[in-house]
Amino acid sequence: MAGDMLTQAADVARRGLGWLARRGASFWFSFTFSLSFVPSQMWKSVGDRRDGVGYYSDPLGKPSLLSHWRGLAEFTFGAITLLPKAPTDEALAAARVTASSARGSAGWEGDGVTVMDNGSYLEFLPPPEAQACGEEDTASGNDHGTGVVIFPGALVPPSAYAPLARTMARKGYPSYILRFEFNLATKGWETTSEIISRSAPAADGEERGASCSAVVSRPTKWVLAGHSMGTVGIEMFYTEHPESVDGVVYMGSGNKIGDAMKGSEVPAMVLRGSRDPYVPAEALARSAHKLPKGAEIVVVEGGSHRGFGSYKSQPLDWQATITEQEQRGIIVEALTDFIDRRVAN
Repeated sequence: MAGDMLTQAADVARRGLGWLARRGASFWFSFTFSLSFVPSQMWKSVGDRRDGVGYYSDPLGKPSLLSHWRGLAEFTFGAITLLPKAPTDEALAAARVTASSARGSAGWEGDGVTVMDNGSYLEFLPPPEAQACGEEDTASGNDHGTGVVIFPGALVPPSAYAPLARTMARKGYPSYILRFEFNLATKGWETTSEIISRSAPAADGEERGASCSAVVSRPTKWVLAGHSMGTVGIEMFYTEHPESVDGVVYMGSGNKIGDAMKGSEVPAMVLRGSRDPYVPAEALARSAHKLPKGAEIVVVEGGSHRGFGSYKSQPLDWQATITEQEQRGIIVEALTDFIDRRVAN
């Protein structure tokens, strides 16, 4: 007994020291990087504003230098402290764990979606009828059993993507949001394997019953959707488990594409907001050769970088000309269409 307790205590101490070491290394890297990044960007911004390029190419009017520098300061503070961005009230309501799918949560009453917090990820399970029956208010239902795993952007908490995941679940697509250490996609992407293995299909007789209230069917195909730097985690996972990826969606991350999936046959789609200065059309065009073959590019007119999630602030973003709910609706429509055409069939 005493030996077991000592072993457990040593394991906790080891993991705690490992966490502190990783946090310290991250802090030191961010701090030293900022010493050169901030002054160089402030100097560069003067010329960019004069020439109307980069952040200052906003067709609705050039931002002021002060607003740019304030955004740089906010961006740098977040990078050093690793403090997550604050989710909206709507996001917190959508992420609220439900003891019973019938209870719903504020703003989402009666949607029938079951929400569970599994520690390393949030899980959103569709109402059984969304998969088994395809009722009118849940589109055509997900008869093909496709699951969606969302990889959050840098310093964005998983709850910020709860409205998107919950809406997808209502339409019959089991959805999962990863929880990264320090809210950075470089550690925690491995959880995708756990999600896929836990959701492995049961015998045919167990998947569906005779009625619409039967057990929800399990995914057999998987689409990974990454927002901004979340795409880094997707590429890491694909490098290790290419056979587990049936589709990839880049959300506001078309300029952060690596070579992991270059020329592959994986169905892919890039979603870019027209009001997203993080992914200018020119940068996306320069990175297009790194995308999988046949990748589709969809422009969300009026959509911003922040609008791919539901959180309160995104430094150096442009103001969206559509509401967050409108942008989410466009994203969901594009996702479901992509899955049905390119993945499920």
